[in-house]
Amino acid sequence: MPYCAVQQRHSYLRPRPGAEVSPNATVTADDDLFDLCASENVGLLGYSALLGGAFTREDRPVPDAYRGPDSDARLAVLRAVAADHGATPNQVALAWMMGSTPAVVPLVAASSEAQLAELVAAADITLDGAARARLDAAGA
Repeated sequence: MPYCAVQQRHSYLRPRPGAEVSPNATVTADDDLFDLCASENVGLLGYSALLGGAFTREDRPVPDAYRGPDSDARLAVLRAVAADHGATPNQVALAWMMGSTPAVVPLVAASSEAQLAELVAAADITLDGAARARLDAAGA
């Protein structure tokens, strides 16, 4: 039976080139994986999609491997697009993932009903071409 999905670390923020993302030697999804998924009709499940709350929680800083000018620029655009859509940065990041090509199914967790409601509401957000272009082009 052929594979139908692959699970890989993936988030709106990109780790710095050469940065160690985790001590377990996990790697993040890249263009080669996206191309493979698209050509083989394989789904992509993205874990660590919200980087442990780093997009919205002051007590959860962006992980060291992701810190730098690229992430600063991407977070600024993420927050601006979220404000434009009356949404949270988490919701926009998830909508961006689900609307990508190939679509990514973000794996998320919630520790309260309010967090779960926020995350589920991301499925109702549609990013138009201009918003998606802003998000895609952001970064250093």
